[in-house]
Amino acid sequence: MGIRKGFIITACICSIAFAYIQDTFQVLPVPKSVTFGKQEVSRGVKLSNNPLTISDSKNVCTGECQTLLKDAFNRSISAAMKSQIGLEPWKLSPHAEFSMAPVVKPSLPDSITEINVAFSGLSVAVPPMIAKNTTFEYYEISVAETGAVKVNVHTVWGALHAFETIAQLFEWNGADFVVQRIPIVLKDEPRFPWRGFMVDCARHYMPLPKLRGIVDTIVAFKMNVLHMHLSDAQSFPMEIPDIPSLANSAFSSKAVYSTKDMTAFVEYARVRGVMVVPEVDIPAHTASWRFANSDVTADCFAYLASLSGVYEENLAALNPASDLTWKTIDTIIQHYSKTFSSSAYTHVGGDEVSSTCWEHATQASAIVDFMKSHNIASYSDLEAYFDRYTQKSTTSSGKTPIVWEDVLQKGAVEPGTIVHAWRSHDTLVNAVRGGNYAITSYPYYLDRQSPLCSGTCSGINWMFSWTYRDMYASDPTENLGLTPEEIARVLGGEAALWAESIDSPNFDAMGVSRLGAFAERFWSPSTVTEPKNFEARSQRLRCLNVKRGIAPGSGPLSSDYCETAKFYE
Repeated sequence: MGIRKGFIITACICSIAFAYIQDTFQVLPVPKSVTFGKQEVSRGVKLSNNPLTISDSKNVCTGECQTLLKDAFNRSISAAMKSQIGLEPWKLSPHAEFSMAPVVKPSLPDSITEINVAFSGLSVAVPPMIAKNTTFEYYEISVAETGAVKVNVHTVWGALHAFETIAQLFEWNGADFVVQRIPIVLKDEPRFPWRGFMVDCARHYMPLPKLRGIVDTIVAFKMNVLHMHLSDAQSFPMEIPDIPSLANSAFSSKAVYSTKDMTAFVEYARVRGVMVVPEVDIPAHTASWRFANSDVTADCFAYLASLSGVYEENLAALNPASDLTWKTIDTIIQHYSKTFSSSAYTHVGGDEVSSTCWEHATQASAIVDFMKSHNIASYSDLEAYFDRYTQKSTTSSGKTPIVWEDVLQKGAVEPGTIVHAWRSHDTLVNAVRGGNYAITSYPYYLDRQSPLCSGTCSGINWMFSWTYRDMYASDPTENLGLTPEEIARVLGGEAALWAESIDSPNFDAMGVSRLGAFAERFWSPSTVTEPKNFEARSQRLRCLNVKRGIAPGSGPLSSDYCETAKFYE
């Protein structure tokens, strides 16, 4: 894992609470280390017809590496520049005292015409994505007063991040692109290697074009994992060829991800530096599995219907007494392993299991007999039996299992399994102290009005957009009493967007508007904490993204002016 100490921030990035916003370096996420010149020293940008050059003394960036590099350059830099031409520059406020510094005319006459990318340090330019090593994502950018722009990286994944930073450095003043405050020397890598976005595709189906847009959003925020929650009580929208009837659980025959389409989508994400991690939730949240075979899910549906509640189908669980249940689990996990080939992981859930369904199922007596024959003393032990089985099945498929924190609380986490905390910091602490790697989604639930609130709370934010401040203020490892060795086992985290009330049309507004707070918290040094400074930079990046066609439905965190191509139509 990359080293996470010795962060250097210069030129007042962190002590901005009462300083003008315009005094800061305006990139998001804040880089690990940056020095820059005076505001009035700037240079214009007029890229040549072939602006990308590659220096590679070890000849490691060949074939696919060069293709990935050129495609990313066109997406992140060329397309970003084209999207702004003819539009007014973004403006935070008409009041100079409360706005960022305006983009000035170039003070140096010669233009920046090309960008050189140099590879050094590693023998593999396109390593597999495992989200355990920040070194793969390291990059350096230097902009000299001469106009020379150089990027140094270890791998192509670092170059992709560098291009996103350069897209923010090339500022549009209404007539020219300008790089301000040169010379610039920027050295950057993420604080945590796992920076994910969990998307619930089972409560509301997310069409493939939307999923591709979500990947583009992840890239713009320098995140690297898309966790797809692909099964729940409401639907199982993933085609499993050996279990064709399972697709009948989808809301519509159109709302099913075919193997062919999902394989292509996984590759779309991979070439953009994003690992797609699938989740199959076991043994609870499995009412949809009844469409595979009526005996796979414990049949407690008459009882659940009598409760006359909301989401009662969430209480359904798998039927352990049927041999077909275990075969179905193995079949799904094996299919996930093959389809999501770029991921080293499969998430197998394990959360919110209730014994209610087993107790009231038509197969209740058979379930009890199964427990007796396998020396399972309680329903809690039955949950643990499921958990251990799914982890071993995942390992047998060639993947590392991930489980929700509930599995740790039952004492059923296998060695090597990653624990996903979601209720509190306590589980994260217990997981890494026990020797497991862990990721956290507490308190980064984007579907909640108050991410830190469980039950009755005071101090809830007046504006929904301001809930980003709760997430931004919550550090995943600070003040938890962890040793450096334990902190090293915290891989990172995921912003989670559960989709009971979210579908494709309102996804950006609910899920992306505040995503930058999570992205910066897991990329930038822990000393970067000033929310008002973040808010201004977030709105600047949001405007650039919207102009690029990235998350066009996302909203600003406060007032600003962002003209887009069809702004006045």
